[in-house]
Amino acid sequence: MATISRDDLATRIGSPALDPTGETIGIVHEVFDDATGAPAWIGISTDLPGAGLRAVPVAGADAVGATVRVPHALEAVRDSPPVQGAPISAATERALRRHYGLPEPATSPDDEATDEWEPAGDRPDVH
Repeated sequence: MATISRDDLATRIGSPALDPTGETIGIVHEVFDDATGAPAWIGISTDLPGAGLRAVPVAGADAVGATVRVPHALEAVRDSPPVQGAPISAATERALRRHYGLPEPATSPDDEATDEWEPAGDRPDVH
């Protein structure tokens, strides 16, 4: 599975997000960039009462027709820490990384100033 491009993500806001088996997880709600400006998380709204917004790593996601397929099962996404909206806090991002088994990003002392993740939709270069 290839990683989806920024353009493919932008055109699929409002589209279904699918797990590897093709089961619908929810609707692609927004995209969150990392500190470098690259897409890092896909915000998915689910249909479960009170579930709110969940985030899935962009890594491994792919455009399939008019949908986005992610490499995580429906249950894993629904059991992930909720996202309270933009920006994703550093604590939530760490919890998401632990949940999905992702390594912490390499940081330098200069990187410590960036503590939050912004939605890609707030960036002027994203359409």
